[in-house]
Amino acid sequence: MRSVEGERLLVVDRYDRVPKQGGGVQRLHQEDICQAVAANPQFKYEAAGGPSLQQVAKLLDQHSFRPGIDRAELFRLATVNALLGNCDARAKNLSLLHTSDGVTLAPAYDVVSTAVYARHAEALGMRVGAVRRLSEVNYEALLAVAAEMGISDRLARAELGELRLGLSDALDVASARAHDEGWYCALLERLDEETRARAERMLR
Repeated sequence: MRSVEGERLLVVDRYDRVPKQGGGVQRLHQEDICQAVAANPQFKYEAAGGPSLQQVAKLLDQHSFRPGIDRAELFRLATVNALLGNCDARAKNLSLLHTSDGVTLAPAYDVVSTAVYARHAEALGMRVGAVRRLSEVNYEALLAVAAEMGISDRLARAELGELRLGLSDALDVASARAHDEGWYCALLERLDEETRARAERMLR
């Protein structure tokens, strides 16, 4: 967070830009999942006919130079989106990044909590297992979507265990940083409380 001429700004480093030797910036090519599967961007939500997490995992198997790592990262991101209450996670919020090493899953971006607002939809942008509503996501649904992605039950349980162990400290660090930078507010307090409650339900 920065203050420029009295305006509060969120400054974010772009992962698709790298500095060139001698100055300047090189743009890395990326394509969102709708582009990658030639889907109409109007159908970016799975319920409207857009890609599923299972389809994204298959795409990674076909094109990623490190498919196992990327599938695990996709599962981790899907879980974090559920924990944060992000019902707007959909195909245009996932991308493939073209690097000098090859194609890989792009880092997470546009991760928000829609559930923290008074008026929010319960429908998930992409289903988790057979579940299509945020309030119905549980441990079994997370294991089911992991299996759909081709992730072993052992690895999925290990990932969920790591999230359960690390989540509280991560939220404490984020809250402390927001306080230190002067932008902590009631909405963030609510997000913190609701995320912890969802974690208790989803990661049991």
